[in-house]
Amino acid sequence: MDPDQTLREIRELLDDDRRAPLARDDVGALLDRIEALDRWLSRGGFLPRAWQAPRRPDQASTARR
Repeated sequence: MDPDQTLREIRELLDDDRRAPLARDDVGALLDRIEALDRWLSRGGFLPRAWQAPRRPDQASTARR
C-alpha cells in the first residue's frame, strides 16, 4: 500500500475544480481509497508525506494537553 499514492487519488477525486457531483463509480472509488488508507493507518502504517508536517517545539507541548 502506498499511502502517498492513495492520498493523491483521494485528492484527485475530490478536486476543487469539480463542478458536477461525483459519479456513482467515483464515489465507490473514493470510498475504496479512504477505507484502504484507514486500514493502513489503523495497522500502524506511516502517514502520507503530505500529512507529516514537522512540529515546532511549542506545538508539541500544546498538542499533548
